[in-house]
Amino acid sequence: MTKLILGGGGGAENEKPLDELLLSLMPKGKMLYIPLHWKSGDFEGCLEWIKSVFAPLGFKDIEMWTKLEGKTYESLKSFGAIFIGGGNTYVLMNELRRTNFTHVLNQFVKSDRPVFGGSAGAIIWGKDIRTASFGEDSDENTVGLADFTGLNRVNGYTIQCHYKSNQDKELAQFVKENKLPVIALPEGTGLYVQNDRVLVKGFQPAAVFSPKKKLYKVGSEII
Repeated sequence: MTKLILGGGGGAENEKPLDELLLSLMPKGKMLYIPLHWKSGDFEGCLEWIKSVFAPLGFKDIEMWTKLEGKTYESLKSFGAIFIGGGNTYVLMNELRRTNFTHVLNQFVKSDRPVFGGSAGAIIWGKDIRTASFGEDSDENTVGLADFTGLNRVNGYTIQCHYKSNQDKELAQFVKENKLPVIALPEGTGLYVQNDRVLVKGFQPAAVFSPKKKLYKVGSEII
């Protein structure tokens, strides 16, 4: 069963309901944290941050990977969940493809263990990652990525994070030009993808552009 949690970004308080959901779905084992896309490259600072997020929730067994070369599905035996946080979406997708870790992630998702993706880590699970270039928190394609296809695990939707209503015109144009529906997540809002069901979680409604804008309140299902 797919258990995918996607967060729209923000601080620990914004994503607390999503973090609690991750722990509730997680079987015994460690949590794997992958911060390779973090813009500053300060991986030790990243590890301190993730520990500060989950320690108040009573969970401390977190391992960080800073390299994916040679990692296979067998390497994930001891992990009960994977957490992929924010950063540059293009860098993240480029690294996942370069190391063939996209295949490993898809295998893990099928194993009935949960994966959390926040911001960049959420956008990669949509059908197209170019929404990473929208808004005030936009990512620059510094790696020259030419293939913008995402992992496509959200019923054909593309994901937008850090959403604000001033992005509506840009998102509507993207949907019109590319014929790709978009789920736009404000900070503090997320999705729980359970097989083919897409449920809104967090504090605020999610905005769906398909092509017209429609709001889905917390607890509702996006179809």
